[in-house]
Amino acid sequence: VLPTLIPSSDHSPFLILIDFLFIYSRTKTWLEYRYSLDSTEISETEPNLDTIKSEMETLLEPISEKAEVTLLSIADRIFVSISIEDGNRKYYFQVFPKDKYVLAKKPIKENILEVIMTTFQFKSYRMVSDSFEDN
Repeated sequence: VLPTLIPSSDHSPFLILIDFLFIYSRTKTWLEYRYSLDSTEISETEPNLDTIKSEMETLLEPISEKAEVTLLSIADRIFVSISIEDGNRKYYFQVFPKDKYVLAKKPIKENILEVIMTTFQFKSYRMVSDSFEDN
């Protein structure tokens, strides 16, 4: 179950991606949020990079015609690169499944979200914090 912040009637995979990347930054592991939403127990299962990569690829498939999406696994990290055709702008996300935080390579700010809105014709969007807490 993914968060339902999505603006219009249909769910935008790109907005879902941004939303859950930042929600994961507030959980202990990627899989803890993905599989333990309705459980009070904390999962001790180590995140599986292949599983995460596979699920992200599935999630991003609907926007593959509008954006070039690259996923790369290095050590215990997954790098997600999203290149949107409009203006050749690129957005990079780093996923640290064994870490407590998910960090954007560059902070997501309002002007970038406006480009995303224009590209995918969103009616509205949710602001994402451009600051990251240390703890």
